[in-house]
Amino acid sequence: MLALVTLVWAADIPVGPTRPDTSIEDAIQGAGNGDVLVIDGGVYPTGLISYAGKDITFRAAGPDPVVVRATGGTLFRVNGGGLTLQDLTLDGQGTAQLVDLNNSDLTATSVVMQDGVSPDEGGLVDIRNGDVTLVGCTLQGGVAVTSGGLVHHDGGALTVTDTTLADGQAPVGSAVFASTGGTFGDIVVTGSSGGSGTLSCRSGGGCTVSGARFEGNAAVGGAAVRFEGAGAHVLEDAVVCSNSGTTVVEADGGTLALRRSFVFDNAAANGAVWLGSGGSVLDTHVVGNTSGAGSAGLRLDGVVDLRNTLVAWNEGQGPAVVATGALTAAYNLYFANATADSSQALGATEAVADPLLLGHVVGSCDVDQLRPYTNSPLVDQGDPALLDGDGSRSDIGAYESDDAVPFIDADNDGSPALLDCDDNDPDVRPGLEEVPCNLKDDDCDPATPDDSDDDSDGVSVCDGDCDDLEPLVAPGFTEALCTGLDEDCDPATPDDFDDDADGVSVCAADCDDADPDVAPGNDETQCNGKDDDCDLATPDDLDQDVD
Repeated sequence: MLALVTLVWAADIPVGPTRPDTSIEDAIQGAGNGDVLVIDGGVYPTGLISYAGKDITFRAAGPDPVVVRATGGTLFRVNGGGLTLQDLTLDGQGTAQLVDLNNSDLTATSVVMQDGVSPDEGGLVDIRNGDVTLVGCTLQGGVAVTSGGLVHHDGGALTVTDTTLADGQAPVGSAVFASTGGTFGDIVVTGSSGGSGTLSCRSGGGCTVSGARFEGNAAVGGAAVRFEGAGAHVLEDAVVCSNSGTTVVEADGGTLALRRSFVFDNAAANGAVWLGSGGSVLDTHVVGNTSGAGSAGLRLDGVVDLRNTLVAWNEGQGPAVVATGALTAAYNLYFANATADSSQALGATEAVADPLLLGHVVGSCDVDQLRPYTNSPLVDQGDPALLDGDGSRSDIGAYESDDAVPFIDADNDGSPALLDCDDNDPDVRPGLEEVPCNLKDDDCDPATPDDSDDDSDGVSVCDGDCDDLEPLVAPGFTEALCTGLDEDCDPATPDDFDDDADGVSVCAADCDDADPDVAPGNDETQCNGKDDDCDLATPDDLDQDVD
C-alpha cells in the first residue's frame, strides 16, 4: 500500500506595491512555518502582525530602505514561534511597542528599531522565555513604564553584538533590562535615563559585557551598567564616560571583574565604581570622576583585588578608593586625587606620580587623550607576574606599552611634539597667551585669533586699525573735525585747531580761528566789523535812537 506524503517547503513571499501582496498584513495571512517575507523598498503602515507556532522571517528585498511603521498598539506579537528580522526599520511613531514575544525567539540583523512605547515592559522589545540575538542593530527612542526602555528580556539567552542602544527611558534598565543575564559585545549605550541601571543585568550565572561604550547616560544606580545576582559578572574593554548617577558601574550581588577599561569624567554621588560583593579591578583607568560624597573613584566592599590600575584626578569628599572589606592593592598609580588616594595605606608596590598622559581634557570622551608617553611611570611598571600581549611586563592602566606615545620635545619648552603645534619654537605651546600680530599661533589654539577686525571696517588690528571697535576709524579714512575720534589713525592729523593761538579752538566754537581777537567770551567791540564774541546776537553796531 502506498502512502501519500505531502512535503511543505518554506517559501519566499514577495511584498510590495507591484506584488500580489501589497502589504505585510496581506502577506502574513498565507505565510507558513519557515516562510520568508521579502519586502520591496518603501514605507509600510502596518497594524498588528500576530501569529503563533511558526517561525517567519521578514527581510528587505534589496538595498532600498524598508520602513515598517506601526499604526496600532503593537507591531509584532508572536507566541510559541520565532521572528527573524533583517535589514528593516521598525518605527513605533511614539505610540506602539514594536516586538512582543512569548515563548518565542527573536533574531534581528541590521535592523533599526525606533520610537516605541510600552505601558509596561520593553519600550521597543519585550521577550518572555525566548532566545534573543541582536547583531548590527540600532535601537533608539524607547519608553517603558516599568522596565527595559529599549529591551526587556526575561527567560532564555540574550546576545547583543555590534549594536547601538540610545535614548531609552524606564525606571529600571532605561536601555536594557535583562532579568536572566546576557552577553553583550561591541555595544554603544548612550543618552538613556531612568532609575536603576541603564543596562541592568540580573543573573545567577553572571552577565558579560565585553567591548562597550557607555556615554551620556543618567540613572539613580548604575548609570552605565548595573549587575545583580550571585554570579560572576564581567565588564571588560569598556569606555565609561560622562555618565551621572548614584554610581556608574555597580555590582550589587555576585562578583565583578572590571578589566582593561576606561572609567572617566563621570559624576557619581557614591563613587564611579561600586563592587558590592567583591571582585577585581585590573588594567583600568579611573580618572577625573567627581562625587558629592564618599569616594569619587572606587568603592570596594568584600574581597577585592585592585591591580595595575591608574587612579587620578578624582574629586570627592572621601578618598578616591574606599575599601570596607579585604582589599589587596598592588601595582597601582595614584595622582592628584582631591581628598586622598585611598582609605588604606598604599602598598609597597603602589606609587604616587604624574602619569604623564597625552592630555586629560575634561568633557572629552576621546580615550586617546589618556594614552601615556613612553617615559610615563605607567609603562612596564605593572605586576611583573602579568605580561602584555607582546610578552613584556604588564603596564598600569588600560593601555599596553606599545600604545604609548613617544615623548619628543625638540624646542625644550616642556610641551611634547604631539601637542605642540610648533615644536621648533619654544615661545609656542598650549597654555601660553596669544600675542597679536606676531604671525604665530602662540597658544596652539586656532580659535584664538592672531589678528582681528572686530568692527568689520575692512582693516584689522595688525593692519594698523587703532580702534577696532569703531568702524569709522581706520588708516586711510578722512579725518573729521571735532568728533573726538582719530579717524585716520594718524596723530599728526589734528582733530581740532587753534591757529590764532588765542586759547580757543575751532571745536570750542572759535568762529574765526585766523584772528586772535575773536573767540567766545571776548567783549564785543563796536564798529570793528568783527564778531568779537562769536555771538551773532551781540551787535557790532547800534542805532538806539532809530534815526
